Amino acid sequence: MHLDAFLARIDDLAPGYGYDAAARFDRMPVYHRLAITRWLADALEQPTDLDVIRQFATLGDAQRWLETAVAGGEPLRATARPASAASRGASTRVRLRPVLDDDLLAIYLASFDPATSGAWRYRGRTLPTDEFVATLAEGVRAQYVVELTSTGAAVGLVSAYDHNGAGLHCKVAFLRIGARQPGDAGATFEGMLLFLTHLFATFPYRKVFAEVPAYNMGPFEPGLAQEEGILRDYLFHEGRRVDLHIVSFRRDQWVQVHEASGW
Repeated sequence: MHLDAFLARIDDLAPGYGYDAAARFDRMPVYHRLAITRWLADALEQPTDLDVIRQFATLGDAQRWLETAVAGGEPLRATARPASAASRGASTRVRLRPVLDDDLLAIYLASFDPATSGAWRYRGRTLPTDEFVATLAEGVRAQYVVELTSTGAAVGLVSAYDHNGAGLHCKVAFLRIGARQPGDAGATFEGMLLFLTHLFATFPYRKVFAEVPAYNMGPFEPGLAQEEGILRDYLFHEGRRVDLHIVSFRRDQWVQVHEASGW
């Protein structure tokens, strides 16, 4: 795709801003960045992993990547993204589905894998399988597996818990599960975006909170989430104390993100 056509499409996604090839993603409003990211990830017939798109520093980087892909024989998708796909909890790469009995082993292994268990719900503590299964839905309002649409492989778990009907809020968490699959690097994060849209569409929440350790704060940038507070040295992770950030997603802001990006 030549630069003029590329920038015309960007202007459709972010009207009135006049972005050029030198425009940096990290200086755009988050809803513009997500809208452009979603379009780029869906631009080719074969959907592109979000982590590939998120490596671009400027629009020029993205345009050159897209032009090279098309020149190499990868066809452009006829439409930018399936209409209202996100309202059904699905994108071209991932979809949400209920937890099945066949998923329990993968969730158990991910929850207690020594390489990652210190960063998840149980913080390194282990449970017998029967006790784990019995408590998996404890305090949970809604919970889905994130699976790849191309293969049906389960790659993540997204959960809403601590439902508060008086304050109209809850908390969310996500867990990477299963063996690594080609093109799945950003899959669980994309599943979380779809899950947030589902929560705001299904429940009258004002805010959805997340407790995020400092080492996972990368995706939770201003505009996507607000930092509500920091608990200093709250967690012990890989031999050191780390901060725990309390972030929130606001309904009014999420409506803007959803309308711009389709997630």
